[in-house]
Amino acid sequence: SNAPVQLLLEEKLTLSVQRDGGLQSMEVSGGLQLLITDPTCDKVYVQLGLGSNPGYQFKTRPDTESRKEAVLGLRDASRAFPANSALGVLKWRFLTTEDSHAPLLLTCWPTATGDTFEVTLEYELQGERELRDVRIAIPLGCPPTSQQTELG
Repeated sequence: SNAPVQLLLEEKLTLSVQRDGGLQSMEVSGGLQLLITDPTCDKVYVQLGLGSNPGYQFKTRPDTESRKEAVLGLRDASRAFPANSALGVLKWRFLTTEDSHAPLLLTCWPTATGDTFEVTLEYELQGERELRDVRIAIPLGCPPTSQQTELG
């Protein structure tokens, strides 16, 4: 049997780092969606364990409020959440330039040999986070004529 209420959470982290590995900017943006799969549970309240999040900005949807003890619910208690439709109820954002907040440390080691470049990119996970779908983009002045990649 399915749970009558599902919470869908998505968070995106974007980092820009300088060539020396220092953090240029970091943005975390996330959202929480509420999906009611059982219409008899459409007047639900959601309790959130937010903890301490210094620097984060939180926004609830206009018809929703965050009550004491971090509980989300509709302002008008006589109304109900729509069933079978994911509804965004909470968004958050965090901006920083502090290296200590970056979950991934990157260091770039370029070596010129004649008319070719070899770039070693070293990356190290910081802290206990689990990262998924990590993409690293390296801006180039012109497209490379050949490209070889080795993971190690």
